Amino acid sequence: MQELRLQPYHDLRGAIFRPEAGWSIPAGYGSLDAEVRAVRTRAGMIDLSDRAKIELTGSERVPFLDGLVTTDLKIFGPGMSTYALLLNEKSRVLGDLRVYAFADSLVLDIDPAQKDSICVSSRKPVSATTSSSAISGCAATSRCTVPRPENRWRLSSAPTSAA
Repeated sequence: MQELRLQPYHDLRGAIFRPEAGWSIPAGYGSLDAEVRAVRTRAGMIDLSDRAKIELTGSERVPFLDGLVTTDLKIFGPGMSTYALLLNEKSRVLGDLRVYAFADSLVLDIDPAQKDSICVSSRKPVSATTSSSAISGCAATSRCTVPRPENRWRLSSAPTSAA
């Protein structure tokens, strides 16, 4: 079971943890009324360190991703983000995500429970590096380069296999 980066903070605040998608995440901090009151009168924090992130770089990143999500990324500029549905080649929903635009990349922020059902596969070899595992495994942070139309990547459902 993986721990969140802010695990010590959650422990200090008396969090009650539950397992979700291979992570130990806070389910609550005791009284729900006290939590609601604290957020309404002071501040709340959401720990998103368990989320999967895929960074797309390269000259074709916008045209490549634009056909796979429900948001029009062609009007998207650096510093913007949007919620979108991720579609396969038959326009079936694979999952939902947030897309963040930077000057030279797009970052997909995927729910940890969905990251295993969404993977990146290529028809031809392209430049790609990952932090800890193959692209098809959707590591915690994956980097994919989409340089030319003939080397496009497509996102699809991860194949299921018996272990």
